[in-house]
Amino acid sequence: MPDVRKRTTSSSDSNKRARTRAKHQTTTKNYPRFRGARFPHKVEALPHVLDQIDVLLMNRHDALKEAARSGQVAWLNQLIHGGECSGECEALVAAASNGQRACVDALLLKFYSRIYVERKHQRALRKAVPAAGGNGHLDTLTALLQKQFNFYVIESATAVWETLEAATESGHLHVVRFLVQHSESADLMQKYNYNIGFRPLRSLARAIVAGHSNVVEFVLGLDAAWWDLVAAFAAAVDVGPPGLADRILDIYLRTAEDKSMLVQLAIEEGSVNAVKYLINHGHNQSDLGSISMTGTEVLVLLCRKKCASPESINRAFVSSFKIEMTRYLYENEEISSEAVVAAFKKATVTGTGSSKHVQDWKEITKFLLKDDRIPAQVIGKALVSAVSRNKMELVEVLDDDARITAEMAIEALVTTMFDFYMVFEAVTNGYLHIVQWLAAEHGHLEILKWLHTNGPERCSTKAMDMAAANGHLEIVRWLHESRGEGYTAAYGHLSVAKFLFENRHEGCMSEAMRLAASKGHLEVVQWLHANRSEGNPGAAMRAAATSEKATVVEWLCDIVREERRGQARIREAAQLALEANHSQLAVEMEGK
Repeated sequence: MPDVRKRTTSSSDSNKRARTRAKHQTTTKNYPRFRGARFPHKVEALPHVLDQIDVLLMNRHDALKEAARSGQVAWLNQLIHGGECSGECEALVAAASNGQRACVDALLLKFYSRIYVERKHQRALRKAVPAAGGNGHLDTLTALLQKQFNFYVIESATAVWETLEAATESGHLHVVRFLVQHSESADLMQKYNYNIGFRPLRSLARAIVAGHSNVVEFVLGLDAAWWDLVAAFAAAVDVGPPGLADRILDIYLRTAEDKSMLVQLAIEEGSVNAVKYLINHGHNQSDLGSISMTGTEVLVLLCRKKCASPESINRAFVSSFKIEMTRYLYENEEISSEAVVAAFKKATVTGTGSSKHVQDWKEITKFLLKDDRIPAQVIGKALVSAVSRNKMELVEVLDDDARITAEMAIEALVTTMFDFYMVFEAVTNGYLHIVQWLAAEHGHLEILKWLHTNGPERCSTKAMDMAAANGHLEIVRWLHESRGEGYTAAYGHLSVAKFLFENRHEGCMSEAMRLAASKGHLEVVQWLHANRSEGNPGAAMRAAATSEKATVVEWLCDIVREERRGQARIREAAQLALEANHSQLAVEMEGK
């Protein structure tokens, strides 16, 4: 019995300590200034005591901001008049955001009553004005605007414009009314437009989305030029009450100069409902076919409605940076040869465009390569460009194309090397290993020897990999004799594989079976399994399944089935085949 009682007490204490630790962690999280300090649990249960401790730990900068935020004007005055302080700019914005009028007045009196006001204080005032208005604190906003007008009038106009946007979006109708009257009396909007350049406010659309119906009704009675009616219309179609979209459209058609709402909506993404609404109500536009669209949904809609001209479709195809849009247009529309070539150049960054704008460049390149209208010369130039920029993945995609002959690739490469300082750039920028890789892959021993002699590094391991993979036994022998480093694997050429396995001893043999299986070289896989012990049939089977090498998969399944967990490994490989869209192979494997 004593042992049981002892264990019970120990368990209770343990639970109590765990609860104490959890509470302490919560306290530390809420008060970062405590920095792990521990308090008695009775103290930690009193938030007002912890708040006072936190205040005592504040530096003057943080204390000033906290006093302004919480409206403790006596503490604030003590800080700003009690010696040198910093943080007054953040304090003003904090006080304005929280509607602490007394604190705002104290800060304005201290820092904004001089003849010359520091630039940082002017910037803080610019931030404080929309912070007060956006949170609905009209009394505080009035005080700030009175001080703001003592400065540059354009900054005042900009601050009012930003505040109007914030108040409209937040649904503070009383602030919006005040700002409209204030702006009209001071003619601020005309001054803002003349000096800054007019930018219609998008806050009406956000007010519609947020459901601020009273603000929306008031704003629709104001000058239509102030508001982005196109964005407001799209929002009204999506979430607005019945009839609102028609009202906004009517205002737009009566007041807008260019009447290009449909064109603007077609260019932007996320506006398919608004585009559909306009087309269904007969608002088609003759210049719709001249634009370049980026939204896939809108483009599909316009194509189905026969609202997009062939020129705009081809232009959209070239400008596409999404594989979904490229595939849809290619499979459903008549795309010209010129557009296909231009899109290919853009995807490979050999023509106009930049890789940072081509999000799916690899997928688009692979997809377009199936089109035989792309000349071999264009693909060759893309290959050389990819080599020069060290784009290894793109090199592998392009080099697999049947239109690239070994002679064409090396001729283009050598021409680029000697005509455009390719060697120099490769050496200085670290691209030499890719040049070696290409030369070895296509069997050009003399180029390899030259690079090996003149380059700052010896021929890379990748060179032996590709020479071996493509059956260039002469290059493999030379690399074996001229360098002491290892290689990764040989696949597809049994004579090369035998030579390497007889002469190389780097310990990288286990990768060979996987690579050979992924390329479908059954003869090499069988030889490796019979003559080497390092191979992994399960890994080789997964690689073959992913690459849809059915013959190799069938042979390896018989081997793997006899291993421990063989059936499970076969199912794993079948799942990989399914994920790689090789459903037929996956079904066949599941049946084994």
